[in-house]
Amino acid sequence: EAEKAWAAGSRFSWLRLLWRPPARFLHVLFRRRMYREGVAGVAIAFLWLQYDVMRELKLREREWSLKDRPHDPIP
Repeated sequence: EAEKAWAAGSRFSWLRLLWRPPARFLHVLFRRRMYREGVAGVAIAFLWLQYDVMRELKLREREWSLKDRPHDPIP
């Protein structure tokens, strides 16, 4: 998914990394009414949060690789 976003012109954004995952979590949990499913619904909402975080981090990784900088893994 990150590769498709990169090809479409999307780039890494700290603001999107901080804003979108919690917003997606709340959207899935309440707008899609996953709270009705109990723990399973919260788990699904959390997995969407994690998906958005990984997508943004993959975009960041792609930018780092293009800058020819040594990749410094996050501890």
